[in-house]
Amino acid sequence: EPEAKPESEPPATPAAPATASALEADGQEPSLIFVIIEQYEGEEQDGLPHGAGAARFAGRHRYEGGFAEGRMHGEGTYTWADGVVYSGAFDQNEITGEGTYEWPDGSRYTGAVLKGKRHGEGTFTCAEGGVTYAGGWQLGQRHGAGKLTFSEELSEELLYKGEKQRLSFYDGEWQHDVKCGEGTQVYPSGNQYSGGWRNNVKHGRGSMVWKQARQRYEGDWSDGVMQGTGEYTWASDFADASPFQMWNHYFGEWQAGQRVGEGVFYYATGAVYAGGWQNDMKHGWGLYTGEDGTRVSGKFERDRLIAPDPADDGGGVGGDSASAFSEICECPAALLRALAAHNLRACVRRHQHRDGRVELDRAGRGRSPAPGARRRSSRARARR
Repeated sequence: EPEAKPESEPPATPAAPATASALEADGQEPSLIFVIIEQYEGEEQDGLPHGAGAARFAGRHRYEGGFAEGRMHGEGTYTWADGVVYSGAFDQNEITGEGTYEWPDGSRYTGAVLKGKRHGEGTFTCAEGGVTYAGGWQLGQRHGAGKLTFSEELSEELLYKGEKQRLSFYDGEWQHDVKCGEGTQVYPSGNQYSGGWRNNVKHGRGSMVWKQARQRYEGDWSDGVMQGTGEYTWASDFADASPFQMWNHYFGEWQAGQRVGEGVFYYATGAVYAGGWQNDMKHGWGLYTGEDGTRVSGKFERDRLIAPDPADDGGGVGGDSASAFSEICECPAALLRALAAHNLRACVRRHQHRDGRVELDRAGRGRSPAPGARRRSSRARARR
């Protein structure tokens, strides 16, 4: 049976350069703690800098721009001794408003600032690694909606093939500098995940597409792995040799990235298995329907049938329970409820009719036929 494990995925977010220009975890921008004026040239009022002027501070920091009653106020440019430059709005000696930070290595931030920290909407571009973030900020950390983009340096072989640039990005929600909420991650390989995030890993409902491997999973995630109920589809090993699109398909329960619990596996060959799973193998009560329509049900262990179901009619075809079970598996709504109840077989027993049929209403619920319909069905069987 085909392997249902996803390929290894690249890191969700490549590490930012360990320089002053990187998006530090603490989000610290240079501060204006020491603003003792050592030298001033410009307009004054009542003996204090007021209007346009230029000042040099203790520690060899410099400022040129507006002043109000001895404080930096309005538009101006502040240059720290280590080469970091801020140009933009000042409010009573605080960097607050709209402005631009520039670091000596070429990194740059343009956007809203509150008390010296990136706060509000803004764009940060890191000089190393081709990293850009555009979106919301809160006190120096990515927060709210934003897009983090990475540009990968291409090999000569890829450049020869005509690729000019390969981008990967995360576009979605952030909380305190980590991915949290709804978002889409596109990897350098072309793989893509869209859905829930928590603490920088996939969490909640989401879909993952492995482009080269032709695999797709849509369902529940927990701490970066498939966990809960989900649907996994992937191309069969002989899909390329077939004139038809051949896909394997599993719908059911997952634990720690493996098929565990109850679910239905639709093989590309046309065979179907519905029942219990453990460690990606058939385990527990189940029903297997072959490509030719023959059925066998019973207890499975490590992918093998070890105890046929007594309800079987002895001809390799399941009895009434197998027929009812098969029909329920063809209705996604009923299957979802059966999985939620953690007992597909019990669901079959509940909705099974005397003649082994299962009727489903539009919502997927099992229902009994009308009394007249049941009598007509009995007469029809007697005539046959």
